[in-house]
Amino acid sequence: PAATESIRHAAKAGRSAATTPAMAKNKKRKSKSLTLLHVDAYRIKDQDEADQLGIDDWIAGGAVLVVEWAERIEGVLPPADIKIAIEHISDTQRQFTLNANSTLGQNLIQSVSQLAN
Repeated sequence: PAATESIRHAAKAGRSAATTPAMAKNKKRKSKSLTLLHVDAYRIKDQDEADQLGIDDWIAGGAVLVVEWAERIEGVLPPADIKIAIEHISDTQRQFTLNANSTLGQNLIQSVSQLAN
């Protein structure tokens, strides 16, 4: 999936590996400079299952959290610094729109923009 590939590329830019097996609900990877927690919430059945992911503990530890299907577990998530919308253009193209919801989000988008140029 496009989102998974994007997360892999983002993690590699931060020198961390990230994978997302189809059946995994969350996957964590650490590097010297980054802890990335990728949550695929599509298969989360209810709020109790979402609570069992331990997201609060990861955030308290400074992890970067990337969530697919975030609307399914909004009750356990802090406010997003960045929301990413992915639009399907064709079989080989996607358009990503990044919206900052905080100063941190604005700074991150600005940094990514500078890396892309």
